[in-house]
Amino acid sequence: MLSEKPWNAGRTLRWLFTALAGGASILLVLALVGRLTGDPKLEKSPELQTLMGILGLHGAILLATGYVLGSERIPWSEAFGWRRGDAGRALRWGAGMGLALLPLSALLQGLSTVLLKWLHVTLTEEQAVQNLKDAHSVAGQLLMVAFAVVIAPVAEEILFRGVLYPTVRQAGYPRLAWWGTAVLFGAIHGNAGVFLPLTALAWVLTWLYNRTDNLLAPITAHAVFNSCNVVLLLLNERYHFADP
Repeated sequence: MLSEKPWNAGRTLRWLFTALAGGASILLVLALVGRLTGDPKLEKSPELQTLMGILGLHGAILLATGYVLGSERIPWSEAFGWRRGDAGRALRWGAGMGLALLPLSALLQGLSTVLLKWLHVTLTEEQAVQNLKDAHSVAGQLLMVAFAVVIAPVAEEILFRGVLYPTVRQAGYPRLAWWGTAVLFGAIHGNAGVFLPLTALAWVLTWLYNRTDNLLAPITAHAVFNSCNVVLLLLNERYHFADP
């Protein structure tokens, strides 16, 4: 059962304002740098787009978390249940759940594809997937793999499960907290084709956080899930398993 966390409306609003201000500042600086270079190819490169996403969103989340917790002297262990003695259990739960989610995600992905085609909705790839495919350098591919496997799971779990979920839950709306953060997680990726599987993923990750009371568990599950999908994507790109 999830224990009481130090995330109330006031602290969370301060955290969100800090993250938004930091992210906007970072993106403004990067945009100015891109303009000054005058190289349109650089501005449109998948590596730069990924870097802007990392710094402008995920980096801002991590910086805002460090700033708010540090300024109020709240330990990360208290904010997210990171207990050293419980790390092994959280890692086991997370790894097992990350692997178990793969077939469920594949099933929901297939159902989504069929439904959207029936509704005559044009299917497009998620931007992060397209950026990984379009990366032309080893350094660029490594950056995107690191983003998918490490940076995104940590930052996104802090945002959705670590901060937003307990804030709404402790305000007296547990169902809204659970379903609302799951739907928001699916919607924020901006792709209709992955909305259903990502919403289901988020729902299960919230259950996992409740079950373990340690954010390390959903972070691990998220990282394992993303790692497996990245490996499958890279193998398919190399060997063209999906080609007729």
